[in-house]
Amino acid sequence: MNQMTSAPIQQAMAQLRALSADTATRQTAWNRERALISEITERRAEREEGRQEGRQEGTLETKITMLEKLLSKRFSPLPEGTLERINRATPEQLEHWILAVIDAPTLEAVFVEH
Repeated sequence: MNQMTSAPIQQAMAQLRALSADTATRQTAWNRERALISEITERRAEREEGRQEGRQEGTLETKITMLEKLLSKRFSPLPEGTLERINRATPEQLEHWILAVIDAPTLEAVFVEH
C-alpha cells in the first residue's frame, strides 16, 4: 500500500484519470480496440478456412488413393491414362467410381457415367 502513495504512481494515476475523462481519447481507444478485435476475428476465420481447405484436399487425396488401390487390386495392370483420369476427376466422380468398383465386371464399366 505504501507504493500507492508514491509520487510516480500518483502521477500515473492522475494521467489515467485525465485520459479517461477526455472523450476523444476514449473514442480513439474504443476504435483501436474494435479494430484489433476485428483483425483477430478475420485471422481466425482465415485459419479456419485454411483448415477446411486442407481437410478437403486430404479427403480428395484419400479418395484418389483408395480408387487407385481398388482398381489396381481388381483390374491390374491398369491401362495408360487411367491414373491421369483419376487425378483429374471431381470428388463426386471419384466417389461414384469407388462404389462402382464393387460391382463392375470390367475396368471400363467402372468409368461408365450414369
